[in-house]
Amino acid sequence: MATAVQNKFDSRFSESPAFDEPVIRPICEADIEAAARAAFAAHSELAARNGHPSEHPNLAFSTGLVKVKVKDPNSRGFVAEQRGRILGSVFLNFFPSASIAAVGPLTVDPSAEGSGAGRLLLASALDLANECGVPHRASRSIPGPPSLACPLQQTRFCGA
Repeated sequence: MATAVQNKFDSRFSESPAFDEPVIRPICEADIEAAARAAFAAHSELAARNGHPSEHPNLAFSTGLVKVKVKDPNSRGFVAEQRGRILGSVFLNFFPSASIAAVGPLTVDPSAEGSGAGRLLLASALDLANECGVPHRASRSIPGPPSLACPLQQTRFCGA
């Protein structure tokens, strides 16, 4: 399955984006630090807005999480990039023995709010899941702060 997933993953990125729209591409090891900074900023901002402790207590935690996801053979990640800057990331996590996949984490730097990065990242993960034969069966929305353009979503997929 890994080769088929990788082939579908690699073949998705030939379209040209609209003017100044974030570019979505596969994440690579060189993106870990920038993606971690965006994740840390997103979690810190969300926690501050809601008066709760952050799930990412420090940048080292965020870096470790992104690094584990990038190196996981059952995970495929994407970054949103605009003018050379990483705005956020998302991962699609496969569970081959159960024929399911889950989207997450999906994070976008608060300074990129409204750029469309979150929407494009989520769409890329959902498209890859569908292309890999893991159809969408159930989703659950976790509301974000009122100022977010769309709620944060955790989506699960179940195999046929």
